[in-house]
Amino acid sequence: LCRKLCQQHTIGVNKDAAEWSHLAQQLHTKCSADANDKSVQELWDNFENIDETLLLNFLLCFEHCRNSEAIVWFTKILHQFISRPSADPKSRLQLMAKLNSVSFLCKCLRWFLQKFDETDEMVDVIQALIPVIQIVGGVDGRFFMKVRFVGLLDICINVMCNVAQYPLTETLLDFLTFACRSGQNASALVKNEMMVPFLKKIFAECEKTTPAVMRKYAELLFLMAKPKKTRKSLVSQGIIPSVLELFQAFFGKDDDTSQINCNAALGTLRLLTSTISGRQNLVACNGLEIFRDLIRSFDESEESSPLCSHMYHSISSLCIRCLPMRPLPIENMKYPVDVPIVEIQHSIPDPPEAVSDSEDDISVAAGFLTDTDDETISHASQSEKPPIPLRMFQKETHWYRFLTRELDYGTLLSKDSTFGNVLAKQADNMLSEMADLENFMLESNQRQRRKSISSLREIRLSSKHRSITEQLLEKSQSGLPTWYHWIDYICQAVSTRSVIPFETLGYPDIHGCYPNLPQQKLKCYPNALLNMVGHLLERLESNKDYIPKVVYDLDQLVATRRTYDGSKFILNNDIVKLGRSNPDTTSLQFESRFEGGNLRKVGPYEYDLILTPDTNQMNEHYHTYYFQVSNMLTEISYTLNIINCVKTRSLYNSGMQPLVFSVTEALLGRPGWVRIGGNCVYYRNFYSRASSSAAAKSSETVTSYYTASFNVHFRHRYDICYFAYHYPYTYTMLKTHLVKTNQLLSLKKDIHFRTDVMCHTLSGNPVILVTVTELGDRIQLKSRDIVVLSARIHPGESNSSWMMHGMINYLISDHPFAKIARSKFIFKLIPMLNVDGVVNGNHRCSLAGKDLNRQWVAPERSVYPSIYHTKNLISYLHRIGRTPFVYCDFHGHSRKMNVFVYGNNPNLSWYNGDRLQKHGFEFYQFPEILDETSTAFELKYCAFTIKKNKEGSARVAVWRDTGISRAYTLEASYAGFDSGGYKGHQITTRDLIEMGEQFVESLVHLKKNVEQGKSPTRRFEIGAKQKE
Repeated sequence: LCRKLCQQHTIGVNKDAAEWSHLAQQLHTKCSADANDKSVQELWDNFENIDETLLLNFLLCFEHCRNSEAIVWFTKILHQFISRPSADPKSRLQLMAKLNSVSFLCKCLRWFLQKFDETDEMVDVIQALIPVIQIVGGVDGRFFMKVRFVGLLDICINVMCNVAQYPLTETLLDFLTFACRSGQNASALVKNEMMVPFLKKIFAECEKTTPAVMRKYAELLFLMAKPKKTRKSLVSQGIIPSVLELFQAFFGKDDDTSQINCNAALGTLRLLTSTISGRQNLVACNGLEIFRDLIRSFDESEESSPLCSHMYHSISSLCIRCLPMRPLPIENMKYPVDVPIVEIQHSIPDPPEAVSDSEDDISVAAGFLTDTDDETISHASQSEKPPIPLRMFQKETHWYRFLTRELDYGTLLSKDSTFGNVLAKQADNMLSEMADLENFMLESNQRQRRKSISSLREIRLSSKHRSITEQLLEKSQSGLPTWYHWIDYICQAVSTRSVIPFETLGYPDIHGCYPNLPQQKLKCYPNALLNMVGHLLERLESNKDYIPKVVYDLDQLVATRRTYDGSKFILNNDIVKLGRSNPDTTSLQFESRFEGGNLRKVGPYEYDLILTPDTNQMNEHYHTYYFQVSNMLTEISYTLNIINCVKTRSLYNSGMQPLVFSVTEALLGRPGWVRIGGNCVYYRNFYSRASSSAAAKSSETVTSYYTASFNVHFRHRYDICYFAYHYPYTYTMLKTHLVKTNQLLSLKKDIHFRTDVMCHTLSGNPVILVTVTELGDRIQLKSRDIVVLSARIHPGESNSSWMMHGMINYLISDHPFAKIARSKFIFKLIPMLNVDGVVNGNHRCSLAGKDLNRQWVAPERSVYPSIYHTKNLISYLHRIGRTPFVYCDFHGHSRKMNVFVYGNNPNLSWYNGDRLQKHGFEFYQFPEILDETSTAFELKYCAFTIKKNKEGSARVAVWRDTGISRAYTLEASYAGFDSGGYKGHQITTRDLIEMGEQFVESLVHLKKNVEQGKSPTRRFEIGAKQKE
């Protein structure tokens, strides 16, 4: 029956319209009567058989048939085929996408729209076609481009603007909204002469339209305003007064639909006011006065819904956006000290991270996409190919052979530890100088804080009589981070080289890894911006002639500093200063001149903080901070505003709080980093980014900084507190940890643990390579797979170091999985790739001012030594036939929750040649195991796309250069968890350390599955199951 139906299109268009309809109705009746009938199953099997032409011929019927009744039956049959139960339901959609079904369906829809005569038959066929097109288009990466090229957008607009049939209007609105997910389609709608006037007319007469339909119009306009290139055109066509009118029409109504309409209108206004003309238009329409009146009338005591809170947050944001722009209160945005690097080529800056710091989007059905979005296709020509990777020089082969010498000689002859021996000798040379240091510190402290020193000795020094290695062994076996003495840290800090000389050492860093504190709940403040904006506006109006007071200026301190002797010890005198006030001022006192510290300037008004830029940065990367605060009182609520952030979104608005470490609390026996801070909020401010790349491209674009604001009540008078964006982990902490681990392993004879200096950074700091495996000869090691792991390529992502810390401690423990892992793998670990960035408090760049995770294609040895040698080490292993089993680069994520990975699926690559590769979806297997092993891991947040702007990243470059299918980026949230067993909690160091341990366990499970020939379940493609 189906074949007979398909033969109709060969007879001729509409030659026998009645026969089309009769056969189609017969077929639909047969399929609907008994879905389990063998003949029906045979029909579906033939449809899914790629060698058969039955499905293709059926799709051709849509292009040739002109009978509306028959088309309705066709769509019902097609919908039955798509929606029938199956273990892999979306595979049929993928098949239809390959057969170009979207084009057949769109051409059919176009014909009926062109012939539309407002009859019920025409309405029925359009309403039947559009839902099926949207279902199939959802997995066709070229859908947006096909819709545009077929000409459907203009035809839909024409019908919608001239027909007053609400059922049909809603269907067309749904279609246009779906098509406007593409920025180019949104631009096409704005360019249509009928579209904007029609929307203005609808908004002016919104009382004639139901709220549900108005919601669709508002959402469509919001999508039209999302592309930056459309905003100026929309403003010039006078859309802002209409959007403001829409907002006022629905404001004050309690139903959800009205509040959604208000939020859509406010969202559109926020997009349009990113332009100068948009802000001027909103002010001219009295928008600022309208919003200020609404803020004054807000009653915080009344219970408000999330939609209402979001609405007032948007109103507050628009108030700030309408204020006159002003420059940041700092002379220049350069690093306080000139760091000349002759080899740097400043001609081509790294592309800025406009949407996300790792990946732009997360695609839930990524495994079924047949292509990328049409914008990506339009920018990548068919002849364009991936960049050519740098080839290793033959003369350097001997160096990488030395770094992997256990492969040639086994572990017995390669036990010497280059880095450990060097640091041990340095420590021995310092013993005579350090002999009296502890007594000196204790005596001077006793004069000031006898009681506190007593507590300090009890906390940190009571176990001195015990062997250090015994303590280390106990800590390692208990799963806690390796413990070290503060003198060990001071000894290692002497050899750490920085750009700006350090004045002190951070108290939390000196005393090592503190006991893990309990998880704290994510704490959202939905009305924080609303509460603050009124005060901010009043402050700006009443302080027009106010001369700013600066309480901390790093530039001035560096310029006036005396000569620095880098060979002397740097100490910490926080305990001496504890409880003492500054007689010269009542203001808070700040300090950031210690390892990893980042704070440049503080003042005026409340406490407006300006972060230090990355050294030699070409793009702005202000984000993370680490500084000390003192001279505080307990009866005052202090407000800290970090006013030069650049990311468009932050997890502060999702419940994350700053981290604070109190020295007094540590002396009282409660050491550790605690999440505190009230009214945490992140918003766009009125300080202009004159040097930004976006502003340079268009004089119409308004680009401003963002503010991270929070209130603090200090618990102890004249305490000394440290504030940090995330749990700090310094380079000196890493060095001290590795030296103490070497001491620990003197008691263990079955573990091969070796540290080598792989290379030196531009400042001369060693980049350390750690090798861990079980002792064995050359033959035994030949059967073990190699796993290469790296971390801290971005200095501000200290969560990656905590995961690596936990992994190292776990690998040297006696846990059964750790023993299996050592017997199955040779681990090559680079715990800190960007040492200079970590030491100098950078967020993203190295000393050369570049993002190292964009330099993996052809890294220059003289400028990016750590990337150059890491990539060549992996290439060397690949060349000698020891291609790593897994490569993973550890990162932190500033906009998403939980822990997840990014991988490489050739089917989802921007380059057409990649999609021809054959594979078994083995890149899904390890994330699936992590999802089962780890409470913190969330599979649904993973992504496997290969985008052109990620070609320079570690996971893509390593995959392309060596073919390692299991090359990943592991991302851990700065904030916490929104699903799984830890849902609703902020992340702790214990969670990160646990993730490092579970990563090793998952590797063991992965190895077992591969040996047993198990294939990935591909759960990612059909949606990960929700963990309890």
